[in-house]
Amino acid sequence: ILGLIAIAGCSASSQAPAKVSGTVRYKGQLVKGGTIAFHIDGGGTFPAALLEDGTYLLAQIPVGSAKVTVDTSSIDPGKKSPDYMKGMQDKMAAGMPKEAKDQMMAMAGKAQQGPKDTSHLFVKIPDKYKDVATTTLTAKVTRGSNSIDFDLTD
Repeated sequence: ILGLIAIAGCSASSQAPAKVSGTVRYKGQLVKGGTIAFHIDGGGTFPAALLEDGTYLLAQIPVGSAKVTVDTSSIDPGKKSPDYMKGMQDKMAAGMPKEAKDQMMAMAGKAQQGPKDTSHLFVKIPDKYKDVATTTLTAKVTRGSNSIDFDLTD
């Protein structure tokens, strides 16, 4: 019985939460926006934002081997975001007086604007890093605090 308790205790502690932080660079340049995600073998996917200083922080993730993806396309200033609200706005505006319709459209436009210029943050990285099937980035997450930096190349 003591042996089973010891084995159970070991497996439970192997899944103890870990904290991971680090810096992401591409060809020596800080990656100042986008997302990084740790895909832990058998433990799920854990994303974090890349901050303007090139750092990230993940807390309370399981230990284990991970494939790591990095994606900066969400802040690409050349990428047009889809207009999800357009169809709904058109339906809502049908039958409204012109003044009310114009006011609603103006308010909706302001709500969708978001950041005006992300060009100072955007770093174009190779597409292979976006997909868990093609990324070459890996990490070993251990119990406690982990500092893991990534230097991306072509």
